[in-house]
Amino acid sequence: MKNRVFFLFNTVSIEEKLESRAYNECANPLTVAAVYEALQKTGCEIIPINVLNPRQVEEYACKYHPVDIAFNIAEGFLDIPTTLYDGTGAMKTRKLLKTLGIPSTHSCPEVMKICRNKNLTHDVLSGAGINVPIHGVIHPASHMSLISQIRDLESKLDYPMFVKPAGGGSSICIDENSIVWDRQGLVQRIELVRAVLGDYPILVETYLSGVEYTVGVMGGVADSIILPIIEFPEDIGVRSLQCKAASKEAAVEFLGVDDPGSVELIDMAARSFQELGARDIIRIDIKKDSMGRCYVIDVNGTPSLSNTASIVKMSQEAGVCLEGLISILLYKAMLREGVAPGGQLVEMVSEPSLKLRSYYEYELAI
Repeated sequence: MKNRVFFLFNTVSIEEKLESRAYNECANPLTVAAVYEALQKTGCEIIPINVLNPRQVEEYACKYHPVDIAFNIAEGFLDIPTTLYDGTGAMKTRKLLKTLGIPSTHSCPEVMKICRNKNLTHDVLSGAGINVPIHGVIHPASHMSLISQIRDLESKLDYPMFVKPAGGGSSICIDENSIVWDRQGLVQRIELVRAVLGDYPILVETYLSGVEYTVGVMGGVADSIILPIIEFPEDIGVRSLQCKAASKEAAVEFLGVDDPGSVELIDMAARSFQELGARDIIRIDIKKDSMGRCYVIDVNGTPSLSNTASIVKMSQEAGVCLEGLISILLYKAMLREGVAPGGQLVEMVSEPSLKLRSYYEYELAI
């Protein structure tokens, strides 16, 4: 009998996505189609669900019981748009699946909550001795006045500062104006973020002016795999939504296996993966300051699988196509959950797994 797999995602039309920032986290319909096609090639029975609300998922679970596992890239519930950007959605979809007795790919609900809230990510990593920017959080809904909170920030951070939403991803409210140079600029940026997203926490960090990298980590704590590391051009500036869209077709630079700079990045990414308790796949963004010191600036627990996404480009650099990447994700999750993969899936993962594992040779020094 085939393994039965739910495929959870959020998608809206391109027009709807352009009209509302709430849908920035939703996958492009073409990405959903590509992932669905790749999943079908694993030999499993794939049940696609464009996640609208908890009741819908419960009804699917009842109709298709038993379900072996869910390949879950949903960022929340379309009928509850705030879940798509407030840092709760990825956690809530996994909690729902857990209550239904359905294991899921990617990290567990607790880890997804940490990854989707940048202040929590920073707290966990800094507590483990991993460099993160000096930072503070503005709570617009707090009883403490905004000016009092800003004074607290200024007591530990120097200008320029970098302002971004604490929750969510997809570079919402992140652009060149996120860099603020004085109190007036900080107040204006905080008010802009509030106007777009409401009274959700806002992260304020020391601005780092150096080179930015992004590192993909796959597998589990005991068998993590580092994907080819991307280095962004120094003149790219702040990686806003517009910047990412404009450079989608541009060639990216990868750190070679012999590049001495890769050692520190690999160690920092692998340690972050372990300290967070992540699993299956995450993407870690690392940036240098003016002195060349590395800091983790963001962790994405559900990195995009679009054909232009960093994770997919990393995989391709190692000679592994989207089908291979997705088959490994599903296979590893099944093994972790005690689900026996079918023969077709087992056969699919052999070659791509070897390619990814052999790209970098490293030892985790902790």
